[in-house]
Amino acid sequence: MNNEYEEFLESLQVKKYKPIMTHLPSEVNYASIFYDGYLSREELQERQWAGRYWCISDSANTVGGRFVLDILLDNETVLVINYTANGDIEYNTYNKDDIKYALPNSLIGMYYN
Repeated sequence: MNNEYEEFLESLQVKKYKPIMTHLPSEVNYASIFYDGYLSREELQERQWAGRYWCISDSANTVGGRFVLDILLDNETVLVINYTANGDIEYNTYNKDDIKYALPNSLIGMYYN
């Protein structure tokens, strides 16, 4: 009987841990196909337990129906990766407060530690 109680307590402990972010399967697939190499294997999960905060977002500047990959590098810096009109990849870093209006809702309130 004592072992059952201990197993029950352990099962409760496991459930208290939550992923740092959750992503739709389509977002994970899209990021892995079009932005291969920018996110680690741990980050490219539907239930992301570790890594940087990221999101695929729609932007008025998208080219060819491709979305923008936003990665929160630290509490103040956002890396924005986008395709240009000629198909090249463009990288820009911004202060999080300066582009807060353009960030997806899933990244606005995210902070490390």
